[in-house]
Amino acid sequence: MGIRNPLEAQAFTVPQTTITGPASDGASAALDISHLTSPTGCDVLLIYPATVTGTYQVQVSNDGTNWFAVGADVTATTKRSLATDFMQVRVVCTVNTANGSVSATVVGRPSWRQ
Repeated sequence: MGIRNPLEAQAFTVPQTTITGPASDGASAALDISHLTSPTGCDVLLIYPATVTGTYQVQVSNDGTNWFAVGADVTATTKRSLATDFMQVRVVCTVNTANGSVSATVVGRPSWRQ
């Protein structure tokens, strides 16, 4: 058997704005993903329970100030692949959430250190 570079998973909190609150309240804290390898990057998995409604957007940044959307807004369980290198990832609520909560996990392989 050779040396392995196993997947690493990091769960993080997804903003849960209420149906009556402003969607602008719903940005998760930025998660540092700079230690994950390229070119495969990593994946962000968003899991919606059956009754949950709301819209989310996966965003990436290299400076923590300028954020860029990855793909279209999310309204159901899905995966967003980050095909290029970024320092941080977060999830933003763009339409208020109702009937439960959504969970998120970032999965990728740590970079090899020589």
